[in-house]
Amino acid sequence: MENRILIIGDVFFGEKGESANNCAEILLCRMANRPIQFSINAPAPKSIEQLYTKAFADIIGKKANRIILGLGLQEFIRGKSYEEIFSSIEKLTKELWSKTKSKLFILTIPTQMFPECPSQILFFNEKLQELPTIDQNRIFIKDFNSQVAIFKEKQLERGKFGRSLYTEKGTPTPLGSMFLALYLHDFITEDLNKKETP
Repeated sequence: MENRILIIGDVFFGEKGESANNCAEILLCRMANRPIQFSINAPAPKSIEQLYTKAFADIIGKKANRIILGLGLQEFIRGKSYEEIFSSIEKLTKELWSKTKSKLFILTIPTQMFPECPSQILFFNEKLQELPTIDQNRIFIKDFNSQVAIFKEKQLERGKFGRSLYTEKGTPTPLGSMFLALYLHDFITEDLNKKETP
């Protein structure tokens, strides 16, 4: 389906996939007559390796025109290194690229979501930038981490009235969940509209 969108993510999207679900609802509210169909697998209960093993049934078989991946955070929480996580993401990306015609959107992880070792997140985000070299027309890195940093900077200007997107443990606040939902909405809408631009 031309406008079928598949969102796959771990706790990055919230404990119950709040950000992904909110994004789908915002899009429906804004484009009530548009034939958009969502398939949401968030939070994905499987590891990235398990997702790869079941990719045909859980991802490829959905025949989505756009696939959005927000993966890696759960693997960091489980103690894996950024090299291991990137290797798994790269393997999954190549599989989806070779077996589908979908556009792949891969999100960077905000460092605030893993306060135990933000440098590991930074290294991981930097490695993600290598993935579009596979196919710059179909693989896109969406730098959500930078958007979070900009938001934090602006909130610091407000002083004591500023609000946080994440708790001290890295869990998204309700504001953080909505911030990600709006970010997803914005780039999905932008991509949907590209086809309509003469």
